[in-house]
Amino acid sequence: MRQDIHTSIKKLEGDPVKLTDPFESIYRIVYHMTMRMVGVNDIADDPVLLEETLQLFTKIDESAAATTVLFPSLPSLAKIKQTLAGGKLYMIFRKIVENRKKTGTRDDDPLQYLIDQGDNLRQITEVPLLPMTRTSAMLMKQTSSSLEHSSPAS
Repeated sequence: MRQDIHTSIKKLEGDPVKLTDPFESIYRIVYHMTMRMVGVNDIADDPVLLEETLQLFTKIDESAAATTVLFPSLPSLAKIKQTLAGGKLYMIFRKIVENRKKTGTRDDDPLQYLIDQGDNLRQITEVPLLPMTRTSAMLMKQTSSSLEHSSPAS
């Protein structure tokens, strides 16, 4: 984890402008640390995947409108954006879980613990998302439920 922080700081130092928005840069560091501590090392280790998941969580949070919270079954543009982003997150987690199971790859992270406990994909995808955002976790739960019915058993 210290290495992640060190790498992030070096990246900030290497910026030719030598100027950063602390709300943006610190937010990215905190997201990276959160993914490392309570998420998936596969994502924390891959800068492209880390950025992609951050953008998906951000999209979910930005789409959270009062109407979406008050009327969760009401179809709206915000709900569609949330569902699409949640589905993409689900598919990322699904790919990682299936890859680990297929190849026998093991890692020392919360995801591996859940796989070892025999949790199904829906249970697995709910846990890492809880600390990210409440909206994201709630949406992921809804999305995983609907996708689980349309995909082979995990």
